[in-house]
Amino acid sequence: MATCRLCNKAEATKTNSHILPHFLIKTAINKEGSKQRDYELTFSISENEFVDTFFGRSITLETIEQYKGRELNEEEIKKQNPFAMDYLFCPSCENKISKLEEYYSKNVHQHLLKNNADKTYKDSAGNQVLVFDKVSLEITLLFIYSIFFRCSISRYHGFRLKNWERKLRKTLNKYLDDSIQKIEQRIQSGIKDFLYLPVINTHFQMPEGDDPTKNFVTILHSTIPYFVYLNDVTFQMFTREKDVGKSNEFFYGITDMIIQKEAVNKKGKPFQVVSLTEDQLKKVLTVTFESMASRQMNFIKNAFQEVHKVIFRTNPSPELLSYFVQTLVTQEIAQGERYGREAMAQAMFKCCKIYYQIP
Repeated sequence: MATCRLCNKAEATKTNSHILPHFLIKTAINKEGSKQRDYELTFSISENEFVDTFFGRSITLETIEQYKGRELNEEEIKKQNPFAMDYLFCPSCENKISKLEEYYSKNVHQHLLKNNADKTYKDSAGNQVLVFDKVSLEITLLFIYSIFFRCSISRYHGFRLKNWERKLRKTLNKYLDDSIQKIEQRIQSGIKDFLYLPVINTHFQMPEGDDPTKNFVTILHSTIPYFVYLNDVTFQMFTREKDVGKSNEFFYGITDMIIQKEAVNKKGKPFQVVSLTEDQLKKVLTVTFESMASRQMNFIKNAFQEVHKVIFRTNPSPELLSYFVQTLVTQEIAQGERYGREAMAQAMFKCCKIYYQIP
């Protein structure tokens, strides 16, 4: 049995540990807004992999057949939830992390959903900033650290913190406990050594209704700062104060919407969140989906070119490449299968056979 990745002492016997906080991503991954676990229905799309699907254990056969056009095979049934992993933590450490999630959910996120806080003000960009005087900055930082730490140790979508994984593990292990009161006591007794990393938290005012396109979950491989997007919130984590305001990362347009030096949370200041409007969310999602579609199309074209070179020992002509893309996107096939390996192989075979007049 593996050793717990947090305490490095006990056996990591805990199963189904959520890499990303479930309360923040549940509307993106759950069937028809269900709040229950095992109702995940997700599509994975990236620039370096085929489209893949995951169905939670409680998704109905009718829903599966609607998206896949068929029943799941044995390999798909055994597939692990991409948002959870077994044997990362021991039960004790899992419980400690859950206390951080409960704290942020109750004291910050629930208030963001109602657009209220202890105080508010307008920043230089005209955004409303919500200030939480009664929230512990240190506990909130530990919660944010735990997200990036979990993504790193699980290699979620290839994400890695490198040297900062060890530093965050050390900080979390030092201050976490099985109750918020005990965590506060640990922080107070070791406040001189507490790791204060510059962090920015933004929140989108979400539109009403069940439009699934408003939901988006991703972690980028940026380092200045590290960045994670979880439905209605984003977190940026810098490792150096001097980098704040100097990032060249676009973050789907979010960087241009906020003033980093004003938005950043600092030692001795109350925790604050920049509130972004529904119109700003629409702009971000437009850029996001256009970017995803562009990266995925580049991957599809590159995959076809590589296969073509192996078989015909030459690059495909622009006409053939265009014909392949058209064949792929117009195939009469279930939504969940259209850009998978089998669908791409079928489209490749079909268009090459016709283009080269192969019997």
